[in-house]
Amino acid sequence: MAVQRHGWRFTRDLERSAQTIAGSCLVRLLTSEQAIRWCRERRIELPMGLRLPERVAFDGHDGPAVHVPIVGSPIDVIRLAYVLLMTNVPGDDAERFAGALLCFVDWDIWSETTESVGHAYLNAIRDLSGEPAPIGDAPGLLCRKKDFKLAHAALALPMMFQWDAWYVAEDGGLVACIHHHGYMTIFSAEHVTADTLYRRFEAGGHNPSVV
Repeated sequence: MAVQRHGWRFTRDLERSAQTIAGSCLVRLLTSEQAIRWCRERRIELPMGLRLPERVAFDGHDGPAVHVPIVGSPIDVIRLAYVLLMTNVPGDDAERFAGALLCFVDWDIWSETTESVGHAYLNAIRDLSGEPAPIGDAPGLLCRKKDFKLAHAALALPMMFQWDAWYVAEDGGLVACIHHHGYMTIFSAEHVTADTLYRRFEAGGHNPSVV
């Protein structure tokens, strides 16, 4: 009975989340063109098409970059996603999370056995948008203000399943390129120095390096 009650409560909470998201448009799916346009509105230049950039220009100038390996247990990866997501959030307060864009570049790299599990999680999150569309048509997932838990869950997926994706904070001050080889490169605008990024991820035990 405990399992049944737990399952009922999860289903109820999921339905409430779906209603909340659909009603207030907290989450949207974007085409690659819409995602690029969203970035340009924040003066970030990213390459057209589904590929990871080697450098990122903020308002015409290359920002400093930090390399962070993605290693450890699933819990370690979830913690790393949390550190990234909370970067630039005032006071590390999740209630002040302003939103972010996560755009998937390659999500079909490994065997069907593992990819099918990752796709199931990803599709469950995408379905909450109320805008069903194949990921190839709309690879961008836009998480709006205060939707921290869903953004955290989405960001952890490409890290855990070793896909290619890029992440952009709502304020345009941070871009992270997540690579399927097991690392991410984090680019920042001038007001967030490479040293600041380095110290933040070093404090979490994530072994960053400045590039």
